[in-house]
Formats: sequence, structure tokens, C-alpha cells
Amino acid sequence: MRKIIFLIFLSALFYSAKAAVSFSYTSPICGTLNASFTNTSTGFNLGYLWFFDDPGSGVNNYVLNLTKITQSHTFTSNGTYKVKLYILSAASQPLDSTEHTIKVADIPFLFLSPDTFPTYCIGDSINTFLTAASNPAYKYTWNPLPSSSSSSNSVEYRFKNTQTYTVTVLDTTTGCSNSKSATVRFVNCVPLTSQFSFPTVLCGVFTVNFKNTSLSSHHCKWYFGDLASGINDTLSKFDTSSVNHTFSDTGTYYVSLVVFDSLETKKDSSVKQVVIFKLGLATIDNNDTTICMGTKVLLTGSGMGTASWSPALGLSTTSGYATIATPQNTMAPTTYYLFTNNNGCNAVDSVTITVLMKPDPQFSTDTLCMNELFTFNANSSGYPSYHWDFGTGDTAAGASALYSFDTSGVFNVKLSVSNGLCDSSMVAKVVVIKDPIADFVTDKNRAEITKAIFQFSNRSLNSSSFSWDFGDLTTSVDYSPMHTFSDTGWFKVTLTAFNSQGCVDTFSRWIRVDNAYVYFIPSAFSPNLGGPYENEIFKALGPEGTSKYEMLIFDRWGQEVFKSLNEKTPWDGKFSNGTACPLGDYLYMITFKDPTGKRLFFKGIVTLCR
Repeated sequence: MRKIIFLIFLSALFYSAKAAVSFSYTSPICGTLNASFTNTSTGFNLGYLWFFDDPGSGVNNYVLNLTKITQSHTFTSNGTYKVKLYILSAASQPLDSTEHTIKVADIPFLFLSPDTFPTYCIGDSINTFLTAASNPAYKYTWNPLPSSSSSSNSVEYRFKNTQTYTVTVLDTTTGCSNSKSATVRFVNCVPLTSQFSFPTVLCGVFTVNFKNTSLSSHHCKWYFGDLASGINDTLSKFDTSSVNHTFSDTGTYYVSLVVFDSLETKKDSSVKQVVIFKLGLATIDNNDTTICMGTKVLLTGSGMGTASWSPALGLSTTSGYATIATPQNTMAPTTYYLFTNNNGCNAVDSVTITVLMKPDPQFSTDTLCMNELFTFNANSSGYPSYHWDFGTGDTAAGASALYSFDTSGVFNVKLSVSNGLCDSSMVAKVVVIKDPIADFVTDKNRAEITKAIFQFSNRSLNSSSFSWDFGDLTTSVDYSPMHTFSDTGWFKVTLTAFNSQGCVDTFSRWIRVDNAYVYFIPSAFSPNLGGPYENEIFKALGPEGTSKYEMLIFDRWGQEVFKSLNEKTPWDGKFSNGTACPLGDYLYMITFKDPTGKRLFFKGIVTLCR
């Protein structure tokens, strides 16, 4: 036995001598608490332990990996951390380590004034001081270089052409930085031309829209010649968009537009006459209405001046303030207009008449399954009222109705349609057949992967064909299939049953396939030989994730010498009080639940050597 342990010791020394621990990282980490570390260690390593120097992260401050992987960590706050990576021995003891200092910090706040500029004309020269502010002050870098500066964060630029400038602030303590940019634009300004337009006929319209059509203006000023409007008689604007002015009364006004370039070194003006007349008047007494085909409607109105009606189709007369309308168009509403003319100011009013035909309440049916949702659709649409009677005491409204029958048989379904004036109905028979009922049982609900053969027994009713989905990308059409699962996990097995009419029902059960976990119990250990590579402790070796762990050690007289309730607390060959146990054989009893929840029990003899 000592010879075997010595060979294991030499083998561990051989592989660990080739091991070199290292990892790569990004520092500083700016604007986030999330960090990523790449394990670049070399050689044969039996495990890796990360320490993040972050007590606030609790149990996440330490991470143990059995393989070399990229490790992430979310720090609890900004600051400086000393991150360590250890490589471990077979007994989970550190062999070697490396440490790097990581800085975690916020992105510096940065404010730039000004950060926007108007557009200038080519040929102008603009001198402007720019100020960057950050709290506290850091190192500032300007691109391109300014003309002059009064401090590191206040500089002067002389702009003559379109240019984008950028300021970058660097936190010299953390190494984090931030940038802001802005652009000054110059355009080719052609000679100024002031011009505008507005509606030429203004009858009773006091609010007039003036459209600025000037060329190359930067900003402008309007004068409306309407002193009674007070402060609204003038209006300054820094763009060429349209403006509205509400005049105080009818009459003649002289409106002026003055336009300027960006520096007000050039200007141009134009003046136009605006005349506001009294409003014409036309009012139809009738409201919009809906009638059935052949109904006559008397149209009357009032207004100022002469009156006429249009279109002439369906009217008894087109002149005067009264006429009789008999529209015939059922495809679209007919709109009649009353026009008046009072000294050149026209007015108009309208009324719309909709003509409805008698409804045609046609709809289609089908042979249905019990509880099958079927959409009953009226073939005609656009009517205000639809009423369905399904012959079961249930009713519905609307051109489309979703309904299912919970019993089999023949039902008389009636559809009644109304347009508010005319209505009609239709009755059709609907045949409802019995639904299939899908059902099955299994010989077991759970098994280990080595015994994952399941027998499924079909108990479906009213069914003629079947489809099985085993939840593992395999299917079957057998009546009662047997299936072997090739992987572990939960599987939802679904049976779909069909009858001769295509009616469908489904039923599902969950199947669990567990992994077969293997554990190794050493037959001897030697806690007194020294060195980090020896068989120093005794415990069950196997996958992590056990629970309800208990290990009891008894001497040959049945006296308990050691007890552990944690799989990470092995027996080191000592009594519970720390005294070394004598050499010899000891009885062990180990019990726990594996990662699947299965209770395992191990009992045997272990030899304590020194």
C-alpha cells in the first residue's frame, strides 16, 4: 500500500512541476461592475480556485472550477480589488497562485458648453470659447487643437469652415474616459430675397397662413399692419417656416416680411396687400341619414345670396333652398352639396345619404367535432346588426361568431341581419359528431438512463389513428409503443388521437430519466505521511451536489470516533477532539442524496495507515 501511495505522490509531483498559473483581464473596468477573467494557466492542473477580494459578494467571492474556463464576476461596488487565481492539488490544496490588481470605476461625467451652434455663411469668421466641465476635474484633450486656451477645460476656436470638435476627459485615478463632440456648419449663402405667399380669396377667414418662400434667409421678422392686434402685429422667427396671423377685423392690410443673414449684415424686405371679406353662409337643415332603397328625402337649407344643389342625379331641382332627393346608389353613400354666392364670397354645406339594400344573411356550415371552436361567418358584411341563434339556447352578435357544441347531434343555426331599416334571416343545419378522448398510462414514471425503457399503454376512446411524441425528437404511430430514452432529463410524452372525421384530442404525461452517478470509497488512507499530494483524508469521491450528507466512523468495538454532516468535511484520522486515532481498521457508514435526490448508503472497512 505504501508503495502505491509513493507512486501517486511522484506522479502528482511530475505533473504539477509543469503547471504555471496565469490569467488575463481588462483593467480598468469603466461604467459597469461586471468583469471577465480568462484562465491562461498551463500544465496539468487538478482544479482552480478564484478569489475576487470582494467580501460584499458573499459566496460568490470564491469560485472553484475543475476545468480551465473563462470566469465572470459582478463586483458589489466601484473600487480596487486584488484578484487571485490558485491551482489545486487532488486534495483541494493550493499548489501555486497569481494575483492582479483590478480597478472598477464609473465613466467620468462630462458637460460641454455650448454643444450646438447655428449654421453660418461661408466667408464668416466665428470666434467662440468652449468649456468642458467634469466633477472633479480630470485631464482634458481637445481635437483638433484649439486656437488658444485659458485653462485645460476652457479653450477658444476660430471657425471658418464646417468642423467637428471633440473633447475627451480622462480620470487619471481610475483610467476611465468619456468624450463629447459637436459640429459647426457653414453653407454657401446666396444673395437674400424676401418673398412670401398666402391665399388670395379670404372671405370671413381672419386667421391667414403666410408661407415664407424667401431665398437664403437665416432669420426674419413679420409686420402684419394690424395695429389692433397689439403685440401680435409683429413676429420674429429664426427659421423660414410658415406663420399664422389672426386679423382683428375685415378690411385691407399691408403685410411686410424682412429677412436677414446669420450675422444681420444683409437684409431684404417685401410687402403685399391682404384683403379680408365678409364670410359667405350656407347651411343644410338635414343631418346625414340612412334610408332603404326607394325612400324620398326632402332637403332644405338657408344662407346668403343665390343657392344651387349638386350633383343633379336623384334631385327634383338643383336651384333654390329646397329640393327632393331620391338617391339610387347602394354601392357608396351619396353626398349632396348646397352652394351659395354672396358678392363673390362663396359658401358650401353638405349632407350624406346612404341607401341600403335588404340584407342577404348567407353563411356556410361544416360537420363539427364536439367542443370544436368553429367560426360562423356571415357572407355579407357592413350591416349594423347580426344575431346568431345556435339552437342550443346560446346566442351571439356580430358578423363573425366563434362557437362550439358540447354535445353531438344536429342543430338548426339561425342568422338574422338588420341594417336598421331592413332585416332578414337564414337557417342552416350543423352536424356535430363525438370527439376522440386521448389517454394512456406507462409501466413507470421514472428510471435511470441504464434502464430507460418505457412501455406505453393506449387507453384512448372514439379514436382510429394515433401519433406519439416522446419529447426527445422521436415519434411513433403505433397503438401502444415501447420506447427507449437515450438521454437524461424530464420528457413530456404526448399522445394525439384522431377519429375518422379528423377530430383531435391530446394527452400528455411527464417522464423522468435520471443520470447514473458513480461514487468511489477508498479502502485505506495515511494522514501522517505529510506533503500536499498524499492520501491524507478519507471521504466518498464522486459528483458534487449531494445533500443530507452523513459520515460515521466506528472502531472495532463499535465506538463512534468521528462524525461529519458535510461532504466537504472529511475524516483526517483523528477523534472528534483532535487526538490521533491508532492504526488499524475502522468501520465507515456514509449516507447522502445524489444530485437527482436518490438516497445512497455505503458501509465498509477503511484502513488507517501511517
